[in-house]
Amino acid sequence: MPLLAVQAAGNSAWLPDFPGLCCVLAALACLAHAPRAWSPRAAGSGTWSLALALLAADAGAYRVFPLTDYLNDPHLIGVSLAELLIVVIAVALVAPDAARAPAARAAPPPHPQPG
Repeated sequence: MPLLAVQAAGNSAWLPDFPGLCCVLAALACLAHAPRAWSPRAAGSGTWSLALALLAADAGAYRVFPLTDYLNDPHLIGVSLAELLIVVIAVALVAPDAARAPAARAAPPPHPQPG
């Protein structure tokens, strides 16, 4: 609905492009997960934090590559850099929990071989 309202008002310059939308959605997902990532009672949240951090890194890379298309438009470069900054801040909230994710996974015990 907000996107339709902005389009109907004629301010389509305020709408993010697809890489920008990916950055915003990845940042919102990280922000929605941040309270669980910081909760001491949430077991197993590190895997989700790691997945969201990787998703945000992918969205950030997707945002960086089209920057060469905007070399003549400093406004779009500024908006793109602001989107990247938002993603970096959102990932910083879940990064400590994501760093603990691989340590929480232990190697499976070896299976005894018959015979």
